[in-house]
Amino acid sequence: MLATGLRRGELQTLHWSDLDLAHRRVHVRAKPQYAFLPKDWEERTVPFSKELAEILKKHSRTEKCPLVFPSVLLPGRLSSPSFLHDLCKAAAKRAGLDEKEWHLHRFRDTAATRWLRAGIDVRTVQEWLGHESLATTQKYLEPSKETERQLEEMKLPF
Repeated sequence: MLATGLRRGELQTLHWSDLDLAHRRVHVRAKPQYAFLPKDWEERTVPFSKELAEILKKHSRTEKCPLVFPSVLLPGRLSSPSFLHDLCKAAAKRAGLDEKEWHLHRFRDTAATRWLRAGIDVRTVQEWLGHESLATTQKYLEPSKETERQLEEMKLPF
């Protein structure tokens, strides 16, 4: 989620066939077998880094299971919509963090903020996140402390 900005349902229903590791792309597609439709029914493609591609190449696969991150499956649907959410909370607890402050959407928020601060234009980030409105994406354009530090180091031109 941190590297792609995918939503929980998008990640939870992600199939190996949705990944193009050679071109480093993930395709967000409807999965009727899990009663999953992308938000606003908008399928999209999101690029990802070479580093993530290498990690995914090494990621173990469950035999005869098309899911990249499988949970216990029941015929035709995922067993627990909160599977990844529960993993996130457990990881926060193990790390000694306040698990109430940790939720999966936080990783999506961080992906958007990192992309924008790296100089990727807001319209591209809007498309990658699948936001209908540019205003939704623009909320991630808040000034950072790093930007303020850079301002302090700037010299006047005269």
